[in-house]
Amino acid sequence: HRASLFYWLFQKAIPSLVGNEACQRVYLVITDGDSQQCTQMDDAIKSVFTNAKRRRCGWHIVDRGWVRYVGSFRGRRDPRRADIDAIVDEVKAWLYSLIKEIETVDEYQVSKAMLLADLNSSRVLSVLYRSEVNRILDFLRNHVFPHEQHYARCFSFMSGLSTRGRIRHTRAPTAGSSTARTESSQLCRRLCQQK
Repeated sequence: HRASLFYWLFQKAIPSLVGNEACQRVYLVITDGDSQQCTQMDDAIKSVFTNAKRRRCGWHIVDRGWVRYVGSFRGRRDPRRADIDAIVDEVKAWLYSLIKEIETVDEYQVSKAMLLADLNSSRVLSVLYRSEVNRILDFLRNHVFPHEQHYARCFSFMSGLSTRGRIRHTRAPTAGSSTARTESSQLCRRLCQQK
């Protein structure tokens, strides 16, 4: 039922409201990752919005995806709650870095490998149980990394453009996560330059 609604919206309603010329001027469509919406939008891009590329919304990938596929760890009264929250915030900041700040495919691959290594480090495993780390790894392998062509700047047509200040996310990152993203981006650049 929703697929037919998306079909009507993207291929009938919008073109009739704004006209075909306006549809041809659309260059970027951001979707939330709903499979029916994405399928119908991909079909509409082929026939209606022929100059457009589809990208996925970073907030939906990271925050909504985390809630849906990873969930929370242990109870709020757990004595290591602050350590658990810090690791969760760090992983989310790293994912935002992959989406927004990494500029080359080499940097992306290095950062992704570093994230996976960090999740399997003794530092993380001293706070999270192996089963909890495996939930994060499953989320990354099944719901984040397979879609990297649709979210990471380094794979997109925008890859050479600086978007800082022009494209803003709907949620402002915390000060700590911004620092973590900047540090991981800088480290990736140094490692790629050493290659």
